[in-house]
Amino acid sequence: CRSDRIIIADHCCWYRLGRAYFAGPRAWVRRDNLSRKSGLRIRGLWLDSARAEHPGLVASLQTVDRPVALALDRGRDDVRRFATRALANFGPLLRILRGVVRRIGGQAAAYVCGEHSFAEQVVAFSEADLALGVDGGCVANALWMRPGATVLSLVPVREDYFPMPVKTCGTFPGWRIGDSVGVRPVALLLPEAGFKDPFVTAPPRVVRAALEAWVASWAAAAA
Repeated sequence: CRSDRIIIADHCCWYRLGRAYFAGPRAWVRRDNLSRKSGLRIRGLWLDSARAEHPGLVASLQTVDRPVALALDRGRDDVRRFATRALANFGPLLRILRGVVRRIGGQAAAYVCGEHSFAEQVVAFSEADLALGVDGGCVANALWMRPGATVLSLVPVREDYFPMPVKTCGTFPGWRIGDSVGVRPVALLLPEAGFKDPFVTAPPRVVRAALEAWVASWAAAAA
């Protein structure tokens, strides 16, 4: 729910009083200083300069059929790139993503943030309409995505790992980052996965359902 007034509730609720506030279960409340003004100011400091630094990358991405989707690769199928949260069934999920996006004329590709410079990441995400991946630092690139784009985060919620009720509400850090600049966050909760697990698995049927919902909203907006 959203409101301009303070409320008391025993469920997850996002509301604003100038800046962002979040109310969760058991009288949990947090004020977040990342206002829309701050988010847009950070974008202004980096986005234009990164795109100017890589005009060839910008041009190549702008020739790709839309929508453009990125599958964030922390590791796949028994191979880890980082110490934790490699997606054990990355391959099958990437195939689902490609099939769904191609059906509406777009393209999807695997993307490894650690293989690209900061500026290259800024450019890539600024041209992305959808980012799908396990919660982590790469998801923070939601800050560079265009307003109306979607970040679909696979959130390990066996325990809380961030000063918000992640386990109960799925409030991953990229949620606030994306929300501050008009990016739509979607959290798919993984109850059996932990933030420090070497591998996590996401249910393909649930991911496909979330992607189908995104396709429907994309098609409606494009109509």
